Amino acid sequence: MNITISLPDSIAQYIGSNEEELRGRLLESFAIEGYRSEKLTAYEVGRLLGLETRMEIDEFLKKNGLFLDYTEEELETQRRGLEALLNN
Repeated sequence: MNITISLPDSIAQYIGSNEEELRGRLLESFAIEGYRSEKLTAYEVGRLLGLETRMEIDEFLKKNGLFLDYTEEELETQRRGLEALLNN
C-alpha cells in the first residue's frame, strides 16, 4: 500500500534534509509507535524497515528504547532447553 501525506516545507526540513531521509524517519517513527502500541510485532517492524536479521531488529528497537517483551517463564523454558542440549 502506498500512502501520500503532505507536510509543510517548514516542518519537513526539521525531520529530514531530503526526501529519502524524510521517508526513512517517518517509517521509523511509524514502526516505533506501532511496536510500542503492540499493533506491530518485532518481525513486522523488520519487514517495514527492510531489516534482514533478528539482530538488526533488536538493535533498532533497543536504540529507540524499546525492548522485547520477555517473561521470566520464557527465560526459564529456554534455560532448561539449553541445559538439556548441553547434557546430551
